Amino acid sequence: MTSSTNLDRSQPQTTARASRLAFDRTGQGEPLVLLHGQGFDRRSFDPVVPLLAAERDVIAVDLPGHGESPRQPKGAGNAPRFSEIGYLAGVF
Repeated sequence: MTSSTNLDRSQPQTTARASRLAFDRTGQGEPLVLLHGQGFDRRSFDPVVPLLAAERDVIAVDLPGHGESPRQPKGAGNAPRFSEIGYLAGVF
């Protein structure tokens, strides 16, 4: 996975497995995944990401249908969403 040290969104990051989710990743240490609420996107974390990245590997994700992530296909449910987020954090 590619690491980012800034919040430049001109080229959102994706992975082969999680190609549907746009995310920013910065910092080093234990992974910390930031998930926004309904109607928001990963930019809502911009004020705190630099502080958190001083000690953690911060992954701010745009959930499907928010920010730069496309909507999930109809009937996909939540399983693909959570497995992709886990993959980004190195859980799976």
